[in-house]
Amino acid sequence: MVYEAVPCHSDCSQYIGVTDPWSVCKVTNVDLKENCGEGVQTRKVRCMLNTVDGPSDTVEDYLCDQEEMPLGARKCALPCPEDCVMSEWGPWSRCLLPCNGSRMRERSSEVMRQPQEGKTCPPSVETEPCSLNKNCFHYHYNVTEWSTCQLSEKAVCGNGVKTRMLDCIRSDGKSVDLKFCQEKYQLFRHVKKDNSSNNVEEPVAL
Repeated sequence: MVYEAVPCHSDCSQYIGVTDPWSVCKVTNVDLKENCGEGVQTRKVRCMLNTVDGPSDTVEDYLCDQEEMPLGARKCALPCPEDCVMSEWGPWSRCLLPCNGSRMRERSSEVMRQPQEGKTCPPSVETEPCSLNKNCFHYHYNVTEWSTCQLSEKAVCGNGVKTRMLDCIRSDGKSVDLKFCQEKYQLFRHVKKDNSSNNVEEPVAL
């Protein structure tokens, strides 16, 4: 018996990490006078099957990309009465291409409660450089060669179909959703030159 093996592709986005809300901050470094200080927050993280209708069934953790899984614990702090109270950090701004380390991204927070006299609030803006393959990525399409002619069942000749795979590759070599390439790259369309019937390709930004 002879077996034939051909490459295939399993969509990397079919499994995603889903989180429960963060727990309350459990103080570990307690101030002797007040119930405040540094602590830890935890949350449950599950790997789930991702469908067109959203996450459905819980699956084994190894099916999810561990580098993309959300964190299950983080440091926190319960402010003492005299401390400044800041909001949660907002999302990071997007890094502008190219990722050469000279560009910066930032995130901000807001003062929720002013501190008592003699104390100050921490900075409300945080910045970091856009570093390639750390927090900034380039994307490119990868197209495979055409397959052999696939005929209908029981046919030995005639018309058939050839297929090929289109993939989006991140600059660190990871295969990602096609939407990332669609956002970063320009698509091409056929337009006609003025006073000419010749078709030319013109870049069109998304």
